[in-house]
Amino acid sequence: MRKSTSFVLVIMSLLAPISQAAALRVFACESEWAALAMALGGERVAVTSATSPNQDPHRLEARPGLIAAVRRADLLVCSGAGLEAGWLERLTASAKNPRVAAGRPGQFLASQAVALKEVPSSIDRSAGDVHAEGNPHFASDPRLLLTVASALTQRLTQLDPQGQANYAAHASAFSQAMHAAIERWQEQAKPLAGTPVIQYHKRYVYLIDWLGMQDVGTLEPKPGVPPGPGDLQAMLSLIHDHPRALLLHAPYDDQSPLRWLARQGKVRTVALPAAPDPQVDGLQRWLDTMVNALLQEAKAP
Repeated sequence: MRKSTSFVLVIMSLLAPISQAAALRVFACESEWAALAMALGGERVAVTSATSPNQDPHRLEARPGLIAAVRRADLLVCSGAGLEAGWLERLTASAKNPRVAAGRPGQFLASQAVALKEVPSSIDRSAGDVHAEGNPHFASDPRLLLTVASALTQRLTQLDPQGQANYAAHASAFSQAMHAAIERWQEQAKPLAGTPVIQYHKRYVYLIDWLGMQDVGTLEPKPGVPPGPGDLQAMLSLIHDHPRALLLHAPYDDQSPLRWLARQGKVRTVALPAAPDPQVDGLQRWLDTMVNALLQEAKAP
């Protein structure tokens, strides 16, 4: 169902008439970058998102609708750092669009603007789906979003110099609003400091670090490898040692082990939206939702 929904959204975006003021067609690999491009570009950009908020960005099929969208794009905005390694190269190769080829100004990798966590000292495929450049799930730290926003504003201006004033104005408004929101979130989230957290997949590392929470374990035995019976038994011991731990997961994670642990270990599971809905929520509401969900569960008796 999620794949069908994403496909329909892509086709609708391709059929919709581009705004007369739009100067750039932007293809975003993930919906957080679609939301950011829309915030920074305003009416000068027409944005297509390859993934929906409830779709795992590690796994995507290079379908005809996506290939057509990349073929028409002036700018491709992706996380990079190997997050899209399973599909992005096939997608761009099929699209045959030199404007968004690797190394060209039309391909923007957000990870190149920030310092990533968990950069491995060596790569061993037996360790699971380890990203050689570091953990690519950094959009949940709004401080890093501001860094990416600055770099993306420069790239938009480079590709569309006539829109410089537009991009500068939108970037300034985004920065002011985000700085104010960060101050508010950090004040609200003070009760979360030190709260133990278990992750299904290590997609909330940056969020946990930003809020001062304690990362005590991961349900997946290796990145991208589903937990087995032995892993679940080991997790019960970890939960026993951290009875106030929150188990964070995305809506598309396998619910079976989560339900089993909730019953056996009495752990509080917290479903966090993995990305914003760029047509509805935007980045600030997405972060608001995550902070409030964590606070609600942390305060629960």
